[in-house]
Amino acid sequence: MSPFALVYGTLSPGTTDQLRHAATQEALRWWLIANGNTAVLADTEVTEQMVRSRNLILYGSPAENSVMRKIAEALPIRLRHGRICLDRYDLGDSLGTVFVFPNPLNTQRLVLVRMGTDSVSTRLAVSWNIIGSATGTPDFIVFDHSVTNRAWAGMRAAGFFDTNWRFDPLATYLRH
Repeated sequence: MSPFALVYGTLSPGTTDQLRHAATQEALRWWLIANGNTAVLADTEVTEQMVRSRNLILYGSPAENSVMRKIAEALPIRLRHGRICLDRYDLGDSLGTVFVFPNPLNTQRLVLVRMGTDSVSTRLAVSWNIIGSATGTPDFIVFDHSVTNRAWAGMRAAGFFDTNWRFDPLATYLRH
């Protein structure tokens, strides 16, 4: 219920167009489904004022998005050597993730992160549609490529953070 901006990464020229396209498509869905309007910005256009006043939807990993690069170490889901890690769990490679968390640059605002371990996984992460009033999505999802034909059965992890935004194993599904 707060203003937000869609922020695509520009650090990797090979993925910038893909990330910009995904952000533009999400803005279009927001306009069509929710009758809303939002900004689509390059990571280089994010200002301190924007961090103070808006939630941010970030497209791309720390290698692709400079805003992600600034906050990556403060987030509960991280990329380590091409693998996604959640708390103490190494979930593997060739994975995508979408998660929400308080913005480490302004904890009064949120970030929603869409990233993958490789370009195909990133494509899956940025296409996961979560806009709509009937959307029931956990705080975080991590999925492999089988999500395209197995839907929720393609999840490696999904769950909710506790009331202090910490990892809660009791509110988490982990597939080993």
